[in-house]
Amino acid sequence: MGRLQRLLTAVIVVAICFAADGASASADEDSVLRILAAGQQAMLERHYRQAARVLRDGLKEHPGDNRLRLELGRAYLSAGADGRAIRLFREILGTEPDNRLAQLELARALSFTHQFQDSSEIYRELLEMHPADEAAAIGLASNLLHQQRSPEARDVVHRALTFHSNSLRLQEYKDRIESGQLGGEEREVEIRRNSVETEVDYVNDSAGNHSWRSAQRVEFDIKPDLTNRLFFEQQFQHSLDDPFIAVQTFTEQLRWRPRESLLLFAGGGAVLFKNADSHPIYETSLVFQPIQHLLLGAGFSRVPIIPTAEATEHRLTAQGVGSLRRLDAGALAGLPAGPGNTTPMRTLGSARVQRLYGSGPLRD
Repeated sequence: MGRLQRLLTAVIVVAICFAADGASASADEDSVLRILAAGQQAMLERHYRQAARVLRDGLKEHPGDNRLRLELGRAYLSAGADGRAIRLFREILGTEPDNRLAQLELARALSFTHQFQDSSEIYRELLEMHPADEAAAIGLASNLLHQQRSPEARDVVHRALTFHSNSLRLQEYKDRIESGQLGGEEREVEIRRNSVETEVDYVNDSAGNHSWRSAQRVEFDIKPDLTNRLFFEQQFQHSLDDPFIAVQTFTEQLRWRPRESLLLFAGGGAVLFKNADSHPIYETSLVFQPIQHLLLGAGFSRVPIIPTAEATEHRLTAQGVGSLRRLDAGALAGLPAGPGNTTPMRTLGSARVQRLYGSGPLRD
């Protein structure tokens, strides 16, 4: 009897373990499907960067799921981040060499970067395995048209039409070739979300210092990982003991994000004091995210020191190096995706070593 009880107990424990594993797998699958749906919805709305963030976060939760990896690659490709997309598609094929969707997306990405030979090789391999593969036939025909090889493109389309006689895409290609319109597929250009900002401030203090400041910023994307920013600033200062002074500043800055965890920005310009006396200013910084919720930075800069009219008279600039350590104040919030993100941050520490430069008062 005791042996029977032990056997029943073992069977019940095994059944409970299987049920728990099944419930866990079901919960993981539901989570993946929700992430895919959110990313695909953002893609449909052409919010490609938002889609990439959603899918990237999802891939951190489910690092082995190639469906998320594939969709993230598509989001990168739509946003113009071709290198990242190609890397992801190749990662999928490293573990699933027969993944047809990853092969098609890799071929498409290579075509967008004008690597037509490598792209066409993938399409031909797919057609060799499945001659009725319509997507591969269309991709190969497009590559051949880009390479001005219209007779070969015509043959590919005619063969594909024997399998898909009602295909509107193939019929469109056939008509275009016959009418002499020999252009292949082109990437849909993403609409850049550029920005123009302006602001005006007035400050006075108990010592009688007055400062009027206006600033204009123009920021535009050169490519998904490279942003250009132009900055114009005018300051008009006056105090009880100092004359009215006008100072103008102009800078241009490039921001490059080669990896999700790395940001490099550099720029320069000039500050224009009274009597057209100008001084160069510049700044370069490197910001690194070693772990989640922590940013480290270091930089070298030369900036104007113009808090009041009295200080501005001496035409001071400060040059030196600096470092910064910042912590995300939100326990569950992700790190900011780029400059200008309003995620609350707590500064853990900062340090600067600077040398002052000046050229004397401006009084006539």
